[in-house]
Amino acid sequence: MPSPPLHIVAKTPPFDRLPEEELHKLAAVISQVRVEPLTTLYEQNTSRVTHVLIVVQGRLQQTIQEDDQTLYSGFLEQGEIYGGLSLLFNKGVSISTVQSQTQVTLLKIPKSHFLLLCSSYADLMEHFTTRFSANLLHRPYLTFLTRQARSNEVHSEPLNASVGDLISSPPLSCPPETPVREVAQLMTRFNSRSALITDPAGQILGVVTDSDFRAKVLVENLPWQTPVHEIMSTPVTPVDSNLSLCEVMVIMLQENLTSVPISDETGSLLGVVTDQDLLLAQGLSPLVLLRRMQSETAVRGLGLLYRQLPTLLISMIKNGARADLLTRIISATTHSMLLRTLDFAQKELGPPPVSFAFLLFGSEGRQEQTLKTDQDNAIVYRDVDASRQSEVHNYFLQLGTRVCDWLNEAGQSYCEFNIMAKNPEWCQPLKVWKGYFRDWLRADDPDTLLKGNIFFDLELGYGEQGLVD
Repeated sequence: MPSPPLHIVAKTPPFDRLPEEELHKLAAVISQVRVEPLTTLYEQNTSRVTHVLIVVQGRLQQTIQEDDQTLYSGFLEQGEIYGGLSLLFNKGVSISTVQSQTQVTLLKIPKSHFLLLCSSYADLMEHFTTRFSANLLHRPYLTFLTRQARSNEVHSEPLNASVGDLISSPPLSCPPETPVREVAQLMTRFNSRSALITDPAGQILGVVTDSDFRAKVLVENLPWQTPVHEIMSTPVTPVDSNLSLCEVMVIMLQENLTSVPISDETGSLLGVVTDQDLLLAQGLSPLVLLRRMQSETAVRGLGLLYRQLPTLLISMIKNGARADLLTRIISATTHSMLLRTLDFAQKELGPPPVSFAFLLFGSEGRQEQTLKTDQDNAIVYRDVDASRQSEVHNYFLQLGTRVCDWLNEAGQSYCEFNIMAKNPEWCQPLKVWKGYFRDWLRADDPDTLLKGNIFFDLELGYGEQGLVD
């Protein structure tokens, strides 16, 4: 028979959607408490939410007040949850006052485990997003949240805090020949989500994380005697402990990293910070969005995820993120969106007949995108014999059309001047592109100058760098 907490959680939406192994992990960290009547568990706009609560027996009252006026009042009874919306959408501060009306039995899920589940399972996040959206339909609730967002009363974790503050223990390290079993045992013993792989002189060769063990050992069924250097991520460059959380997050986004070593001014290693550490430090972030985009299996789902970016950026602005870092986050997330749409397009059309490059121009080429930037892109592909030209051109035009249409659906508007890979004029072999640039360099009419202003900010978005060079 399963333990009572597991039995209850397995029937409580949305946790009932979790796989059995996750339910067992969740049950292991849950605590069960009994609360006497008229006990205040959380105070509106004051209390930090440390646990998500599941009501097993009894009744909780939830109220929101403003200037001694009750804007919202409701009850939470058996099988209902409190705390998730506060953690995900209110910077971890309780949205309402929660008080027991009767003697109540509660299950308590730690904040850290709850956030990790939401970052790993889209169904959970969708459940709470839907609930939050439904709450906004209640005018008093919306009025309160709007006032709250404009006030400075909600305490937040500043994105400008130093990443070194996240280091609580020295780095775990081991030689490259260490079997993966021993490394996993070390990480478990010291409660570490990562380990550095170093040579005898202490130089970093690579890093392994929990995700490496799942993706490279368990999935590929590698022997536990496999040397750890065969699964490590490399190269690894330490970042300065004085960098802000936001700056480190941008580095991880741009380099598609799940962990980075942290060093002090002297170059001495202090520890390792993972994407999960940043998640726990600041709640949901663009890192989580990026991970979800990379694992999404449907184009429509990818677009829905990308449209969450403005909401995340608004939260970061409120927490003090610098404008230049926000721009880099937009560029990194937009680039990830492009790569995933290209993956989807090639799965539908089959592998490309020749090598190609997906080109980015204008603000995309300069990596200076804002949320309102439209598309400026094109395709250049290797020259082919005349007998194959029609077939090859048709393939890349279909590829460009799919990608541009999907990006538009996700919120990246079509180019006003139709400078896009879906336009046959800008989906051409290398020799045609060379002709374009040759003509633009020689002409001086206004139309050519406009094209020069756009096309000379040139950047590889995907594909063969040699074609761009």
